[in-house]
Amino acid sequence: CEDDERYYRHDRRSERHAGLPALETGVAYFDAEKAQEFRDMVAEKRTELDDVCNMFISGADTNGNGVLDKEEARAWAVENGKEAKVEALFQHLDENNDDKISEAELKAFFNKAYDQALEIINAKFPQ
Repeated sequence: CEDDERYYRHDRRSERHAGLPALETGVAYFDAEKAQEFRDMVAEKRTELDDVCNMFISGADTNGNGVLDKEEARAWAVENGKEAKVEALFQHLDENNDDKISEAELKAFFNKAYDQALEIINAKFPQ
């Protein structure tokens, strides 16, 4: 999931592609073949999403309750050199504002990013 995070910066203030300016710009260099390769990559990533998100949550969930709280997220972030990103992580992923990130919230975040990316690609290269 970490690689996908680089390409998607979710902005809750806007529902339309606010976080995908690099893709919107990059589509100018796509052709129909590259667009299909992108669609195929997204389909593959979606099949891996359950496992990847489960591994992330279970790897950082030190108390074993199935969710990440801010303390666990900070500990993970320190170990991975991303301390400054914890608040942003919770702002973008904690949909119900309970100061915890569930596997479902993590998957929903990435599925929404994938949907928005495909919307951009399909607008330029309809199937």
